[in-house]
Amino acid sequence: MTRALPVLLPLLLSTCMGLLSPRSVQAQADPVILDTLVVQVGSRLDSRLPATTRTVQVLDLKTIESLPVRTIAGLLEWATSIEVQPRSPAQSDLSIRGAGFEQVVVLVNGVRMSDLQTGHFDLDLSVPLGQVERIEILRGPASALYGADAMGGVVNIVTRGHDPGWRGRIEGGSWGTARVSGGGGFQEEGWPALQIGGELSRSDGHRAGTDFDAAMIHLSVLDSLAGTPLAGDFGFSRRNFGAKDFYAPYPSFEKTRTYSSALRWTPALSPEAGFEVGASLRRREDEFTLIRDDPGVYQNRHTSSQAGGEVLYRDRPLGTVSLAFGGEVFLDLLRSSSLGNREESRGALFGEALVGGEGR
Repeated sequence: MTRALPVLLPLLLSTCMGLLSPRSVQAQADPVILDTLVVQVGSRLDSRLPATTRTVQVLDLKTIESLPVRTIAGLLEWATSIEVQPRSPAQSDLSIRGAGFEQVVVLVNGVRMSDLQTGHFDLDLSVPLGQVERIEILRGPASALYGADAMGGVVNIVTRGHDPGWRGRIEGGSWGTARVSGGGGFQEEGWPALQIGGELSRSDGHRAGTDFDAAMIHLSVLDSLAGTPLAGDFGFSRRNFGAKDFYAPYPSFEKTRTYSSALRWTPALSPEAGFEVGASLRRREDEFTLIRDDPGVYQNRHTSSQAGGEVLYRDRPLGTVSLAFGGEVFLDLLRSSSLGNREESRGALFGEALVGGEGR
């Protein structure tokens, strides 16, 4: 009994303390309810409605600024159920809940930006981290909303609003690493609101074949057409990086250029009904050299283009009934020295209804 006292006494004291402080225990047990008012990715319905039937995580601006990350790929590593597999500082594969990188759709402000050639380049975006306001992550199958390639989930990157003010950042580190980024907004009466951001980065790499040199710029424009909002997003990114052992055990090298543009118009018919009309264009150029110092051995070049359009109609015909339906079309073009010339067109119709939901 004497030997058991040192073990039983702390256990007894901790139990008594727990019984004497029920408020503390109750406070820890209370669930944390995320604010879903700003979630866009979980539903085609009015964003004011909570996405109660979807598993959605939001990384807001406060969270982004508190994390020790410098890229969107690095930020996503902190999200639940997401695995980011970086093969170099300039390229990463994305997986949600164990799904393959071809089963995740990436959006920027609700517009599809996934690469049509391969999911390896889904994160080859033109949005600097400093321009990101939040990231919405829809975990699990989302085929009904975003197509068959969204079996793993959807990542929607939302850029900053059109707020005035300027910001900048300069970083440096070992292995010749340097990064310069900045951005800001412009808004004057009678002129479209502008938000622009850019970033330059480079590194010699921590080992041979991991060097990179990258640049990106992103511009958001907000204006009005017929008295209703008209938003535009335009971006460009350039990446030159060592691709050693990416596809074969050789000191390879890769160059990419990505151009993107999107327009979205939201005419309202009434406070409860309206359209959302969108058009987008994405072009990507890729040059791969198998042996960096001897390009004549093997090279391939790919140019992929994707043009798309979408029309969505939302309405609340009754106080407890919300409807959303529409359609989308895409034209995909691939010009490749190794895969040949390919063309594909696709379209889809979709609809969603919520009965008994309460808007806020």
